[in-house]
Amino acid sequence: MSATGKLTDKWQVIASYTYVHARITNTTITQQLNNVPFSTPDNTFSLWTTYDVDPKWQVGGGVFVTGSMYGDLPNTAVAPASR
Repeated sequence: MSATGKLTDKWQVIASYTYVHARITNTTITQQLNNVPFSTPDNTFSLWTTYDVDPKWQVGGGVFVTGSMYGDLPNTAVAPASR
């Protein structure tokens, strides 16, 4: 899901959210069955903004946030959420 809008004629904001319920459903290693693929967070969010300084120049920045995720396929090592 994402939304884009202009707060003023020169200032734009873009926000997005993603939910992914990824699970391993087909594997030759039975211990991995129904585990979460590594480096696949369930939740991600981003917020970006740009500002038109003049007709030739635009500045912008943003943030990308992820939920916690597994760092291995056996799902034993957890990488914390990034903020």
